Amino acid sequence: MQEDGNDSVAGAETPRALLARRLAQAIGKISRTDESFRREETVLRDCFDEGRLITTVPSGLPDFTGSEHEVWSDGVTVTKATLPGTYGRLWGGRRFATPSEYLERIRLGQVAFSFPWQLIGLAMEVGRIRLVTRQPFYLGNRPGHVEIDEFMTSLGFSFNRHRHGDHWFRPEDCLLVFDAEPGNFVKIPGGLAPIDLILQTVTGPRN
Repeated sequence: MQEDGNDSVAGAETPRALLARRLAQAIGKISRTDESFRREETVLRDCFDEGRLITTVPSGLPDFTGSEHEVWSDGVTVTKATLPGTYGRLWGGRRFATPSEYLERIRLGQVAFSFPWQLIGLAMEVGRIRLVTRQPFYLGNRPGHVEIDEFMTSLGFSFNRHRHGDHWFRPEDCLLVFDAEPGNFVKIPGGLAPIDLILQTVTGPRN
């Protein structure tokens, strides 16, 4: 299967772009999150039933299971699969993302941090869809909070304390970064690599 990236290859849509387009068509102008979520899940199942974007998770036990993903690494790449029927977290009062919001998180990571996080495809477990992604394996240590602060500030972000959770925000593109903790970065020769940040754009008030 062709891997996801910033650009299409030979004019073909990447898996993320293809799925994002189909989700956008299904959502239309729906404003209710619960209805949007149901329609998006229907699109994922339709893609799976059509044999589009199907993949599998690694056969062995995961190296790590977190609140969003099961994670496998072979020392070269890291494979992540969202927990069945869930699509990652969000910052804010609504804690869980829709499939389209998770895909946007991948896109923002590529654009804002040049992080090569790629959608591989869809897997099914216990009757629920999982989104399977791949990213490089980085060998390095965790940075400290001061190093993270310097890194984020250098990119134009400011730190904010909030009842929904401390976060970083960049006004120029309304980009919010959540869960910027040491375990979600790796120190590499070129600086810091953000490996598992929660990214979203926020255009309204953050009260």
